[in-house]
Amino acid sequence: MRETITFRPRRPKRQLQAAFGNISQKLNELVERELSAGPAPDWREVLKRPAPAVDPAIYELCLKPE
Repeated sequence: MRETITFRPRRPKRQLQAAFGNISQKLNELVERELSAGPAPDWREVLKRPAPAVDPAIYELCLKPE
């Protein structure tokens, strides 16, 4: 049986689709990646993990004023 999880993004859906394509598929990948890593013994261990690589073009968008 499938469960439905909803979230309220801070960005418009069109912008998310441009960045990730199929949003549901990307969210499922992120959840599976976290669950397959096994239970973290402590949140400090989670915070020590290296951050995913950021695309330079996306990083430039963060620097532009709105």
